[in-house]
Amino acid sequence: MQQKFIVTIPRGEDIDYLINAQFKQLSFAMRNDWNILHKPPGKSLGSSHIPTKEKQIRDVKRFLYEKAKIDKLLQLSTRKPTELYTLLQPYPGSYLAASFDKLIADGSAYVAESELQTFLDKEVAQHLQTFMKMLNSWSQFSKRISNEKKLRESLMRIV
Repeated sequence: MQQKFIVTIPRGEDIDYLINAQFKQLSFAMRNDWNILHKPPGKSLGSSHIPTKEKQIRDVKRFLYEKAKIDKLLQLSTRKPTELYTLLQPYPGSYLAASFDKLIADGSAYVAESELQTFLDKEVAQHLQTFMKMLNSWSQFSKRISNEKKLRESLMRIV
């Protein structure tokens, strides 16, 4: 599938992938009787090795990033925010529809508001720049992989 997600945001790559698919207007159905097991390389099974507080901090940061990304993509799209957030209900749509101020205030239970604001102002901007570069080149990259058997086989060995 010609779909991407950004790897520099820890946790939530599944939601990132679904948001990207929505902006490409890719249709998909999910089965509630199937489970997805994510096994990151070099890690123990799942995220049980990460302390709960750290997971919460990563989730808050992920929501800040995803909201900023959605806002950026909405500027380039004819989609309406309410349409997208409705598709993402109940989770994570309710978080992503919240204001940045609310996300930061809620996240301050886990980490200082100033740290979250700095993350939003500096790191999110860098992540968005990386994502937009990737977004702009992804279709050519996907086409090249599809057309070049040797490159495709090399990448499959890595994955």
